[in-house]
Amino acid sequence: MEVNDRQGFVPSSYVKRIDAGLSASQQNLADKSSISARQNQIESQYNQLLNLGRVRQDKLNEACKAYVLVREAAELASWIKEKEQYAQVQVSYGEVIKSNLFFDHYKMK
Repeated sequence: MEVNDRQGFVPSSYVKRIDAGLSASQQNLADKSSISARQNQIESQYNQLLNLGRVRQDKLNEACKAYVLVREAAELASWIKEKEQYAQVQVSYGEVIKSNLFFDHYKMK
């Protein structure tokens, strides 16, 4: 060790061993491989996200079709009830007319 242009001995208890790190070229290669691995991971996650989006869209389309079907069924049920009531009124009205005619017929006699 050199201090103030003097060389001296430093006890081992004061020295810490530092492992040599990667050289610049080795670090560059490591970064490139980790970048490509990360890019592959991101692309895989993106593809999974696209698949989940398609599945969700399919489910939403099915739910929308089911809602339309339920709405049309409710409208049809309402229409059927309306027609049933109308048919009952027609029958009752027809019976009233028939009864009136029958009554009028006996009045004349």
